[in-house]
Amino acid sequence: MDLGLLAEALLYYREVNVFGDQSTLTFLVRTIGPDLLLELLQSKRIKLYYWENLDIVMTRTDLGYGERHRFETADIAQSHLQNVAPELLQDLLGKPGKARRMANRLMSFITPRFFSIDRAQQLPPELMDERALQQAVIEVLRGFVPDYPLPTPFVFRIIRERLPPGAMPPDPRGFDAIPEWPFFRIETNIDFAQCNVLLHRHVPATEMSLTPAFLVAYVRGSSTDLLEASQMAAELALSPIRSAVVKGRLVGILNRRLKSEDTIQAFHDFVLSDAPSVREVVNSGARNFVDVMRLLESADKFKEWIRQRPEEADLRQE
Repeated sequence: MDLGLLAEALLYYREVNVFGDQSTLTFLVRTIGPDLLLELLQSKRIKLYYWENLDIVMTRTDLGYGERHRFETADIAQSHLQNVAPELLQDLLGKPGKARRMANRLMSFITPRFFSIDRAQQLPPELMDERALQQAVIEVLRGFVPDYPLPTPFVFRIIRERLPPGAMPPDPRGFDAIPEWPFFRIETNIDFAQCNVLLHRHVPATEMSLTPAFLVAYVRGSSTDLLEASQMAAELALSPIRSAVVKGRLVGILNRRLKSEDTIQAFHDFVLSDAPSVREVVNSGARNFVDVMRLLESADKFKEWIRQRPEEADLRQE
């Protein structure tokens, strides 16, 4: 989460939708503060959507079957909004009564979201496109471990399988509880031991490690990004690595966001010249979200004027 990017989005867009989980909510409450976050939610300048469950890749290794994977959803009660918000506010405010009241007020403006179990069981078409999948995985590797030398030729493919008819399932009460569900194998020549040595130089091993399943899950996550954006007819603002993955899959849906970034930068260069951008000032700590809130009131008139301009208009000339 980039606080400066959020500040700029609030200034230049009439509506900002944030999709996140426990870590996202924790970041917003601790950096912006619960009172300002509540004010933003009440003003409808920002809409916050909270993922109550997880979209995961389940992996199981059995003698004679090797490593098998399946898409699943995971529901962890401790990560539910009704449990996370009160505990977070209690840690921050200290006073149980005040924390409970603030948590309830915040939760009333946060919309829960759920990954569909039906969608989780499906293998998205883009994952079966070997060339597209390889390029997406390469972008993820370049982002997390830019020093890793990619093997030539590069291999990363998904092989879809089912248990053979009449076979005794290794895990009849768990992974193989529904035999007709397909699972998949991952074939690759990536040296994950070397990748993780490079990764753990700047990311703790307790935080993340690269595995075949992680790469598939990360690429699959771009499908959720595209789905949510398309359902809202919204532009996408993502992390650099995720953005590279999505851009490789569907450049068109990002063109509007990229054009807006160029327009914002051109407007800034033309009007404000050498002054630092809003994003730079907020991220440096020179200004905080109290300052941003005051600026938003002035920005409303500007955003309404932008809304009335045709999409192809040059804001500098206008």
